[in-house]
Amino acid sequence: MKTPLSCSLMLATLLTVGCASTSQITTHYPEGGYTGEISGQKILLAGRTPEGSIRAEWEDACAPILEHAGFRVTRSHRVMPQWYEPGNEALKRWAATHDASMIMVAELTGLLLAPFQQAREYRLNPDAGMAYDPVREEVGVITPIRGYREMRDDPALDQSIEVTLFAGNGDALWRGEVDTREANEVKAIARSQCQALVKMLGGR
Repeated sequence: MKTPLSCSLMLATLLTVGCASTSQITTHYPEGGYTGEISGQKILLAGRTPEGSIRAEWEDACAPILEHAGFRVTRSHRVMPQWYEPGNEALKRWAATHDASMIMVAELTGLLLAPFQQAREYRLNPDAGMAYDPVREEVGVITPIRGYREMRDDPALDQSIEVTLFAGNGDALWRGEVDTREANEVKAIARSQCQALVKMLGGR
């Protein structure tokens, strides 16, 4: 037996929703605002990116926040591990077959995750090669703690993704952009973005 969850989406053009974390939402659709009710609480959560590890990490960090707000979340990477396409037809078919009331699609391809540059130390090892051509060997990896903290805590760029919310039948209900100023790490970015999305959804 389903438990209905009324999600009132009081949205206006270019509505900005502040978040206690580091994300804010700008609404792009619908232009005239949307007020409606969605019966049911089952969401198919899908992060679109060709990098499967980022998709899984983002969905795994976002899902508990939605669940804590009262939603039942299915992570797409678990039920559709091979999914990656420009459109959403496969997601809509899954939602129709499994009676999902909403589909949330996050476009993750644009996430900018700068790799942390590690410093490496080498020394000459004459025994490792010919006498006239000594070979360098790596003796360790040096990670300056100050540099690590700067990369971890101070990303160079804001992160921005587009999120679209569909009804279970595939009709687009809402589309917006989530701008995030957060640590340069997928889990932290996802948590911040999904805290803002929960407010938009009216979750408890």
